[in-house]
Amino acid sequence: MGGVILDSSVPIRAERERIKVQDLLLRVRSLTIAENVGLTSIGVTELLHGIYRAESPERAQMRRLFLETLINDLPVFDYTLEIARLA
Repeated sequence: MGGVILDSSVPIRAERERIKVQDLLLRVRSLTIAENVGLTSIGVTELLHGIYRAESPERAQMRRLFLETLINDLPVFDYTLEIARLA
């Protein structure tokens, strides 16, 4: 059983291009044979930072909803030395 840890740049680009989380996950899963896809806690921190850097309250809310959907659909792994070596 293998897995893929998404770099934060993947969901950042998807959110900027207004790709729905479900479509993003379908794309990612179609490109890998890995059974599991997840995020690291540090990746979530990077995505949260983007919410606070948004140019408007509306954009911040869109990013917040995107992130909440993403973390509800994917496991979030603690960023450990073992995870760092896998990434």
